[in-house]
Amino acid sequence: MVKQPILVFRMGLFGDTIVALPAMWAIRRHFAHEHIVLLCEEYGGKGFVLAEELLQGSGLFDEFRTYPWHLVHSSSRVRELWEQIKLFVWIRKHRFRTLVYLVPSEREPSQVRRDRFFFGLTGIRQFLGMEGFQPSGAGGTRQTSENETLEYAQLLRRLKLSGIPIPEPGHECLDLGLGRAEEEALNSWLATQAPDCGKSWIAVCPRSKVPVNSWPEDRYEAVVRALINEFDVWPIVLGGREERLLGGGLVQAWGRGYNLSGELGVRAVGQAMRRCIIYLGADTGPMHLAAALKIPCVAVFSARAAPSVWYPYGTGHTVLQARIECQDCRRTVCPDKKAECILRVSVDEVLAACRDTLVRRGLRPVNHPPRPQ
Repeated sequence: MVKQPILVFRMGLFGDTIVALPAMWAIRRHFAHEHIVLLCEEYGGKGFVLAEELLQGSGLFDEFRTYPWHLVHSSSRVRELWEQIKLFVWIRKHRFRTLVYLVPSEREPSQVRRDRFFFGLTGIRQFLGMEGFQPSGAGGTRQTSENETLEYAQLLRRLKLSGIPIPEPGHECLDLGLGRAEEEALNSWLATQAPDCGKSWIAVCPRSKVPVNSWPEDRYEAVVRALINEFDVWPIVLGGREERLLGGGLVQAWGRGYNLSGELGVRAVGQAMRRCIIYLGADTGPMHLAAALKIPCVAVFSARAAPSVWYPYGTGHTVLQARIECQDCRRTVCPDKKAECILRVSVDEVLAACRDTLVRRGLRPVNHPPRPQ
């Protein structure tokens, strides 16, 4: 008898996929011998990383399927309905017996009920991960490994409520299966670049797909310039193709570094990040990738989400997030306050956090900063 495959439904961008890795590994281990298909969104804009690009070769999924987010959420009701029909027919044809529901935990109850109704119509009878939704809340601490409001922990808790075994805290798996192919791609690209002279790499990601999460670029320029002067580091700028000009400008201003923006596939970028001793940057996909690779992060956060929910996985990170009265607004842009929350994070705060992290990583200053007058 042919087994019916299992469908895993995950929504969100690059960072959302990384955050879901512990849950995805729990699913793979629970259904070790099953054919598992990942259903996720495909964004129409440039620079969006598909889950398949990141996870192909990881061993997590046997098959990938996307649906076009920009059409399902189109202003045209006819086009939206047509895309939903096509997705419905595809799911029905594959006769999935089980749906594992890995949508972000801030999804509204009405949306969860609507999704269950839709997938139920396709013939799916077993639903996992649909219980245990709760508000993200406020408060939170910087001790991310102990904070149950982290998104990855909420996903695991929902799986546990559905009977799927989950790992003990601190033993979650975020392995992406990076290896020889990614190392060869990286080395081929590096062969075309100037040598780094053996300097320590730091990953820098100044921009996010969510506009309100982007700290001003001149502040990144100032922080990294100081770190170069004090620690003689070699910056690696991360981003998509649309950030090439920005990355090139920063490298030129610093007089050193590599601009990886849009140059390599996401898995080869992950291999490059393995060589970095810290990550400095926005709350975005590369930050979560750095955390998955156990690279200490100095992350500059806006206040669009409640504290701690999207903090990087693990320990050793420093999250700089100002508290503000409009905390947890969920907005992607800020027309009212002009992103005041992220602007409250100062250059001095970020620089101090980077210095502390570099010293903890065993790097010693070659030049001490000037003393205050």
